[in-house]
Amino acid sequence: MINKSHADDVWIEAPVCFYETAQGLKIAAPDSIKINLTGKRADLRLLDTQSTAIHIDSRTLKKGENKIALSDKQMMLPETIKVTGWAPSHLDVKVEQTS
Repeated sequence: MINKSHADDVWIEAPVCFYETAQGLKIAAPDSIKINLTGKRADLRLLDTQSTAIHIDSRTLKKGENKIALSDKQMMLPETIKVTGWAPSHLDVKVEQTS
């Protein structure tokens, strides 16, 4: 019982996903980044790390170079799990018009 409520942390590699991407835009960004998650051990074990991803709204990007600050809101995690570290701490994204 004590082990399940004990706070723990884990590093995972999460893919970077873009949504609401306008047709004709090419987005160049890292495929994934490492994230440190903290929460109760039981909650971390229940988390499906294979489907955990960083979700970026493409409408917030401008053409050219973008530096995106990462936040918990982009992860869609349960309230009991928090992001305590990112590697890297921001995302460098390049957006180009292709047509």
